Amino acid sequence: MFLKTKLSKYNCFKLFNFLKTIFIYFFLLFCFATNAQNLIPNPGFEERLKDGTPKYWTQPKGDYYHYEHMLVDTNGNEISNYIHGLCTILPLPSEYLCVKLKQPVVAGKQYFFKVKTYVKDETWNRIEKLGFFEVAVLPYFEQVSPIRTRIKAAPLLQFPIDSNTERERPFWQYHHITFTANTSGEYLYIGRFHNDFTFSLYDSLIRIKEGLIQKRKADLELIRDSFRQIKAEIPNLGDSKSAIKKQKQLMSEFTSNINKQRTFLFNEIQLNTNQLLDSINKIYLDPYYFHVRLYYDDFCISEIRSDNTCDCSDTMYNYKPKFEVGKTYALRNINFNLDKYILLPQSYVELNNLLNVLKEYPKMCIKIMGHTDNQNSDAYNITLSNNRAMACVKYLTKKGINPNRLTWQGYGERVPITTNETEEGKAANRRVEFMVLKVD
Repeated sequence: MFLKTKLSKYNCFKLFNFLKTIFIYFFLLFCFATNAQNLIPNPGFEERLKDGTPKYWTQPKGDYYHYEHMLVDTNGNEISNYIHGLCTILPLPSEYLCVKLKQPVVAGKQYFFKVKTYVKDETWNRIEKLGFFEVAVLPYFEQVSPIRTRIKAAPLLQFPIDSNTERERPFWQYHHITFTANTSGEYLYIGRFHNDFTFSLYDSLIRIKEGLIQKRKADLELIRDSFRQIKAEIPNLGDSKSAIKKQKQLMSEFTSNINKQRTFLFNEIQLNTNQLLDSINKIYLDPYYFHVRLYYDDFCISEIRSDNTCDCSDTMYNYKPKFEVGKTYALRNINFNLDKYILLPQSYVELNNLLNVLKEYPKMCIKIMGHTDNQNSDAYNITLSNNRAMACVKYLTKKGINPNRLTWQGYGERVPITTNETEEGKAANRRVEFMVLKVD
């Protein structure tokens, strides 16, 4: 009986140690996995709130907002994953993206960061001014409203944007880096930020500009007052018709001379003030002013494990849209000059997107269809739309797509999707689409 009890206690103790070991193992495994996870929630913007905005992410809404999907069909059905962008239109940064991390970034720890971007702008000098985008980590959430308020932050990371005009702009640019965090914080900001120097420079120059504008206003008002006090000294030449006519002529000449003098002084003040304002603008507008939309997708920031691995390898969103045979899909922003069929550079973004789809589906065959509004004759519109559709096909074949997979046809004004009675309707009817003929 004593031996049985002893064995039982021994087995219980052994079982307890075994369970304890298992618990510690899984606890460490959980902590290990948690620490190495992607700290960015909704990294590809696919999760949305009821109002359609991306879950977890913050961007102040103002004149511009750039959360969109890459491709939609003619009925507005989504067939591709979501992206989010920033548009900088002011000296020094204005728009930004912010997300609260699942766990704070800790100063001194090693992390891996990656994201993919593409530039949606056809003006290369703007892209050259864009130059780079920055990543900042703040321990607090800095809500910026309205959109034109700037964010002051020390960048944690900085990534260059490819703006080589002699090289075809890639559809996606991939950015990644291993880094040691120099600051702790749980809020990640994407955009362009500024430091104490640029902040004080910008604000001091703004104050100088406002002072110049106020001085110009005061000087103009002073001139108006001084000219109001000038009285015409016209001699009394009598009451005869010729005398009255002469007096009217003298009054007209006096008024004309006064107006010329006042206009001259006004113009001189305006010119001098504008020259000063231009010199100030040159200081801070030239380095910063641009209007570029830079889109982001598939963020990841993950702590690096002791074996130099992390959980960023599977975060690139591999969305494979489902295409239906016989269904028509819209190609947005396919642009030509008036009555021309040479593709404008801003068309390349969407055509490169279609190129990626065709590479993703190597057996897919499509028909590209061109449409116009009801301007010009039916025969003219058929020819124009046919040539525009053919221009898209030529672009794709030059990029390596087998011509046997592509056909084209121009429909002119015969298949409108809305009225041609308004300018908005005509713009909507001028479009390029593709129909899926074969998928597998």
